[in-house]
Amino acid sequence: MGWFGKRKAEKEWEALFARLCEKPIKYVARRQINESGSTEEIVLGKGGRLSHGNGFFMVDTGAGEVFRSAEDTVRCAELLSRDGVVVQGVNTHTGAEDTVVAYYVYYR
Repeated sequence: MGWFGKRKAEKEWEALFARLCEKPIKYVARRQINESGSTEEIVLGKGGRLSHGNGFFMVDTGAGEVFRSAEDTVRCAELLSRDGVVVQGVNTHTGAEDTVVAYYVYYR
């Protein structure tokens, strides 16, 4: 990776976290596979925000915190439509690998 590759990657993650944390959330859903093998989403809460600090990345809703994972192990990717973000990582609340989708509030 070279001498400066790790620092550049850290700056890119900080920029991504900063961009994600400034957007208000419409609702948050957990993505899971049901018994038939297809993917389904279960709504966890409405409203809220994404935040990061103290080494953790968190997803908060009006009902409370639904996802918390260490910043160095969490994976985030925005949806192609730019309407939300998919967050994957080991959720400290459940202790297992978890995938949540946070949909942004849409402003015209």
